[in-house]
Amino acid sequence: MIWYQKKAYLDDYIDRISDLPRNVIGNILQYLPIQEQVRTSILSRKWRHKWASAPQLEFNGNFFEKCHESGVDSSSLVTEVLLLHNGPLHKCTFYLPPIYYKPVREECISKWILFLARKGVKVLELENIGEDTYQTPSHVFSCHDLTYLHLGSFILSTVPNFHGFKSLVDLNLYYMKFESCAFECLVSGCPSLLKLTIYHCSGLEDFYVSSALKSLHIEDDEVIKSICLKQTQNLASITLLANGLGDEIDREWVTDLFKDLSKLERLSLGTAYIEILSAGVGINLQVLLKDVKHLELKGVNFIEARELFFIIHLLESCSNLEKLVIKLKLPISLHLTLLGLCLQIPRHSKSLLSRLVLI
Repeated sequence: MIWYQKKAYLDDYIDRISDLPRNVIGNILQYLPIQEQVRTSILSRKWRHKWASAPQLEFNGNFFEKCHESGVDSSSLVTEVLLLHNGPLHKCTFYLPPIYYKPVREECISKWILFLARKGVKVLELENIGEDTYQTPSHVFSCHDLTYLHLGSFILSTVPNFHGFKSLVDLNLYYMKFESCAFECLVSGCPSLLKLTIYHCSGLEDFYVSSALKSLHIEDDEVIKSICLKQTQNLASITLLANGLGDEIDREWVTDLFKDLSKLERLSLGTAYIEILSAGVGINLQVLLKDVKHLELKGVNFIEARELFFIIHLLESCSNLEKLVIKLKLPISLHLTLLGLCLQIPRHSKSLLSRLVLI
């Protein structure tokens, strides 16, 4: 056998998958479900324990469903996976299963989060998609290195000795129930917070935010009673969505919010907030909205003259608008109305019509 045939023969048996760089292996593992991560241990001897150092773990609905179908105790399996993990853990996701699966014990959740706190986890997503009501695990507040936190469908009471999330920049709260100033305690401990999302949470009648936010998203059935933002000069994106006004609403916080904006680029308003602002806000929209590039209006009612004139004024004020999305409240003849709107703002009439989205 001549030398090049010998070389070709040997190349056929090179274990290329074992020689992949560590960062490439990490990227492969982080996109696999946890079950598939574990199965990579059969690829080769060098891959046997690679899954145990994956930089992120996701225990989602699919994981708990497969545990349920195969009769495996999901709580014990999650605990075992975490205990076997032997590397840095950047991100971890838990979507706790619905009640018709075997319920996850609350003490297990607490132990999992304590493990993550000791690992220095930076991204944590914890959502309860079941019907059981859980208190937010207290060990969440020991995860001092968090930069991103998503909490869904938990009860949050005040936490003693909470020293804050000094590095947290993105906070997402979904269907949370807050008790006794718990929200204020949480947010006041996040001095670096840039993005805040609040989606259908209760116990938020009045709250105060001192962080210099860049993005604020508030969505609920009714307008929140009162919000005080100490620093609004950096706000670049605001989403305020609600269908109804509710009772005893302090409308001034909505108008006050818009008085100090100077860097706003994206604005989304829902039915109730359009109604509040169309009442006459006494602010210079042309100055405040001059840099807005994306405008979204949901639940618009063109039959109401006051709302119609407010939207015209809004469009006139957005001199740099690139995209306009209008979600209609009533099925009326809108083409002529919208054409009339655009004709009243000739700066936008051609370019804006090409980017107008009607829903």
